[in-house]
Amino acid sequence: MNPFRSARPIWTHADPRPNVYIECRETVVFDGRPVTLTLSVDTQYAAYVNGALAATGQYTDYPDAKVYEVADLTPYLAVGENELCIVACCQNTASSTYRPGKPWLIYTVTAGDALLCASGEGTLCRPHPHFVSGAVEKVTGQLGFSFRYDAAADGGTPWQAAQIIEGVTDDFAPRPIKPLTIGDDLPARVVWTGGYLDRVPADKPTGVRMQQAWLTGVGRTRERLPHAGLALNAPERADGIAVILDLGQETVGFLSLDLDVPTDAQILIGWGEHLDDGRVRTEVGGRNFAAQYIAHAGTNTFFNPFRRLGLRYLALHIAAPSATVRYAGVRPVDYPLPARRFAMADPLHDRIMQVGLRTMALCMHEHYEDCPWREQALYAMDSRNQMLCGYYSWREFDFARASIALMGHSLREDGQLELCSPAECAITIPSFTAVWITQLNEYLVHSGDAAFAREMLPTARAIARGFAARIEPCGLIGCFTEAKYWNFYEWSSGLSGSISGSVAEDARTYDAPLCAFVSMAFAALAQLCDALGEPDAADWQAAHTRLNASMHEAFYDADRGLYASYKQCTTGETRHYAVLTQSLCLCAGACPDGEAARVRANLAAGDGLVPVTLSHSIYKYDALLADPGRYGAYVRREVERIWGGMLAEGATTFWETEKGADDFHYAGSLCHGWSAIPVYLYGRYADALGLARIED
Repeated sequence: MNPFRSARPIWTHADPRPNVYIECRETVVFDGRPVTLTLSVDTQYAAYVNGALAATGQYTDYPDAKVYEVADLTPYLAVGENELCIVACCQNTASSTYRPGKPWLIYTVTAGDALLCASGEGTLCRPHPHFVSGAVEKVTGQLGFSFRYDAAADGGTPWQAAQIIEGVTDDFAPRPIKPLTIGDDLPARVVWTGGYLDRVPADKPTGVRMQQAWLTGVGRTRERLPHAGLALNAPERADGIAVILDLGQETVGFLSLDLDVPTDAQILIGWGEHLDDGRVRTEVGGRNFAAQYIAHAGTNTFFNPFRRLGLRYLALHIAAPSATVRYAGVRPVDYPLPARRFAMADPLHDRIMQVGLRTMALCMHEHYEDCPWREQALYAMDSRNQMLCGYYSWREFDFARASIALMGHSLREDGQLELCSPAECAITIPSFTAVWITQLNEYLVHSGDAAFAREMLPTARAIARGFAARIEPCGLIGCFTEAKYWNFYEWSSGLSGSISGSVAEDARTYDAPLCAFVSMAFAALAQLCDALGEPDAADWQAAHTRLNASMHEAFYDADRGLYASYKQCTTGETRHYAVLTQSLCLCAGACPDGEAARVRANLAAGDGLVPVTLSHSIYKYDALLADPGRYGAYVRREVERIWGGMLAEGATTFWETEKGADDFHYAGSLCHGWSAIPVYLYGRYADALGLARIED
């Protein structure tokens, strides 16, 4: 559909640069009737009425499958003439959260059936006078650009007639999920103030400058910012003022500042999840958790709705002799979720439940995100955990459906999905693509939404046929050898694969984890087809059964009662024994009934097995809880040890791995959606765990 028949896509001019900000101006005459803004943009927008933010939040979509937004401007309008200013940003550089299109913006403003204004040749627009356009520093390769904002710049950039942009789709879909909500400034406490000395050149990345600056000062004990502001002075011989603020817990939000400086001043802004370095970790492994704001002399208030931050701590380096900070922190950005459906009677497990729910909520915005700090990216494997947790807690299905559709739209000619959606990545992970079919079936089971499942069925079949075509005469699927594929299974020894280069023929393996993921996908597709009355259900069930038989024959070590992870294609040698491999073979049904109890016992013992990480522990617990009487107490103790252990360490959300911030060369995330697994366990297995649930 096209809700923009009276509008044309516009931009200031054909601008091939990345990270371009523009603004458009309209006059809206308000006579008391409700006024609606309908808009779509590549990449993001914010609409201001008489200077007040009225709407923001373009749904993350594809250039060939655009979504339009609808916002009510009425509460912001006064009778008579009003100024509407729309600021738009086009990223125009690929990342894990964005697929490049072209810079454009389209909108209409209506009162009932009356058109008040629309984008077109008569629209006045200009390059944004304060946001710095062009290739500024990226936060990470996955997230894309940070920002620079120059409040001291001349704001008199002339307005000009918009240029019509050709070649934009005229087929739009409505936003598939509820709009995000933006809260008020979160309470922030000052935990450290002092001064800083720059130790690296000014042309180096902002995160490096902050990370390597010399700091000198005194600690403060969680002092609240006073209403009149905290007056600060730079220590003698310092380059400026440094301050660190604590938001009290992990959160996600838009940067908000309110401060005074006596002169124009550069302010470096850094954010992070901990103070393990005695400061906010603004740079790690080339990542840049920092931005720049150029303050003008006097009062500065700034709110940035274009870059969502995942953080607990905020640091400012203010290049001024003095400053008064009234506020520095964020306004929280949330997807509106239903109230929690159940609680746990046991206090520790209820606390784990609450933190798990918070972890999930902070990883839900336009789509599921792996983490809010480092990537904000949608992966099939991560989101499967998140969806299952959501089904048993909020029972909110719109969000899951939209994310499944977003991933499904990325189907490639090779029958694989992109690594992230919406994105166009150099590599993808075949095991994640297989998980998508399982996700689709689980969505149907929990939601009953057969219409959507049928809509997605051709994609599921295309994926399954792609895997089926790779089954070799031995009945197994060989590892993917081309450089564009990453044979990743989880972040544990021997299972993370190689992200660089192709696999040589003499190194080619059959991988039990890959075969198990595909087997589960075949079974899920069989269940989907059966539920939808499709005739090929039996065919996919047979494919699942054949693959399972081949897996057991190839990978099972009867002497050890364990499955090997790999079998060399040329020599037939088997190697590598892991918790994940046993779990997947059990969950896929590859282990015959006569051997399952033995494998399950060896899995629980873990002797000599590569441990499983948090992300894939869901398979371990599903495998064990197939025998709830024997393993329910075991799983409960593990939850108490692992997730209770994170709480004992002060976690306010659950970590990417048990190593916390120290993992991944000190880039471990402290809020990761895949780690909320206890929420799923409490929802599905509370009785087996010996825990009482309190239903809302």
